[in-house]
Amino acid sequence: MPRQAGADTKLIAVPATRVPVAADADVVVVGAGPGGFAAALKAARMGVRVAVVEKFDMPGGVHTSGLQGSANPGVGGIHSELMERFSADGYIYTATEATHPGWAGNPLSHYERNHQPGAPFARGSFNPEVAGRVMVRMLEEAGVQTFYGTSFVDVAIKRGSREDAITAVIVENASGRQAITGKVFIDGSGTAEVVARAGAPFVRGGGPQPPGADWDGVNRPVPGGLLWIMSNIELAPLIEYQRSAQDPMLDKLIAEARRAGDIPFNLYRPRMSGTGVYGEAYIGHPTLDMSPMQAPGTYILWQNVPYEWALHMDDDANDAARAMRGLREFVDAEAGFLIDYVPGFEKAFISNVGRFVGTRDGRHPIGEYVFSLDDALAAFRNGWQSRHSPSAL
Repeated sequence: MPRQAGADTKLIAVPATRVPVAADADVVVVGAGPGGFAAALKAARMGVRVAVVEKFDMPGGVHTSGLQGSANPGVGGIHSELMERFSADGYIYTATEATHPGWAGNPLSHYERNHQPGAPFARGSFNPEVAGRVMVRMLEEAGVQTFYGTSFVDVAIKRGSREDAITAVIVENASGRQAITGKVFIDGSGTAEVVARAGAPFVRGGGPQPPGADWDGVNRPVPGGLLWIMSNIELAPLIEYQRSAQDPMLDKLIAEARRAGDIPFNLYRPRMSGTGVYGEAYIGHPTLDMSPMQAPGTYILWQNVPYEWALHMDDDANDAARAMRGLREFVDAEAGFLIDYVPGFEKAFISNVGRFVGTRDGRHPIGEYVFSLDDALAAFRNGWQSRHSPSAL
C-alpha cells in the first residue's frame, strides 16, 4: 500500500492558510492528456467557462510529453479532428513497405511484427513536440483558460448533509499556491489523483496472482513504460545482418554483449510464463522493440518497468522515483548496446526521452456508473452500423 504516516514518521505542523483564487470556471479539468484535452475542448465549444491545469509545458499527455505520437484517423470526433490538424500542418510522417522494405513481419517491429513479410502497411506518427503546439492553439481558439507548468495539490471540499462536493482545486506553480474554483471538476490526471484527494471511492491498481501462477500473490499492476527516440538509424544494414547472420531477434548479439558485461540483468530477459502475467505484454524487453517515428531514420523505442518490481507509480513516490531512475538507466544501456553491437546503429543517437513514465494500471474510480470495455465495443458497433447502413450510403 502507499506509504502512510506511522509512529516512526516525522511530522510537521502546517498552519492554516488562505490562497488566492487564480480563476473561476464552470468546468475545471485537471490534466490535459488525450481525455482531459478533449473534455476541455468540447466543454468550451458548448459555451461554458473552462480552466485546465496541466503539469507539463503543453497538453497531450502520453501523445506529446510521453512521445507516443501514434497517428490514426480514429472514428470521428475530436480525435479525428486533431489528426486532421496535424496533417494539415505537415506534422504526420507515414512509413510504408516502400520506405521501410523488410519491416513488415520483422520481429523487431513493435506494430508490424505479425504482418506477412513484404506485406503492405502504413504506419503514421506525428512529431510530439510540435503536435503539442497544435493542441495549445486549439484550446486557445476555444477560449480555454490554461495553466501550464502547474501541479495539482489538493481539493477544497464543501461538506454537505447529504453529500460532499468539490468547490476548488488547489494548485502550485511559479506564482505559488493558488485555488481554481468551479462547478464541475473533471479528473484527467490519468491516475485518478483528484478522485483520491477528494476521498471518493476507487480500486487500487493491480491484483494478486491467481492460484497456480508462477508468481507469489504480490499485488502487481500492469507495468508502466517509458518511450524514447533514436535518430540516424540505417534500416538496411540491420535487416541484412538479421538475414545473413540468421539472427532475426538479435539473440546472438545480445548473448555476446551479455558475456562482455555490457547488458544489465533486467534489460533483456525471457518472456514470462504462467497465468496472470498479462501474457507477453508489458514485461520488459526480451528483444529490441521499435517503430518508425516522425522522420526517416528515426524510431521510437519502448522501455517497460520490470513486472517483478511490482511498482505502484500512481500512489507511491518511492515507486515512481525507482521507475524513473531504473528506466532511464535502461535507456542508456540499450542505446549503448545498439550503437556498439548492432549494424545500422553505428551513428545513431538518442534524440528524445519521454518526460514521464506512463502508468498503465493505477487507481480505478468507482462512480455512479463505471464505463466498461463492453460499453466501448457496443458504441463502436452501433456507430459503425449506423454509418454503414443502407440509408447512410
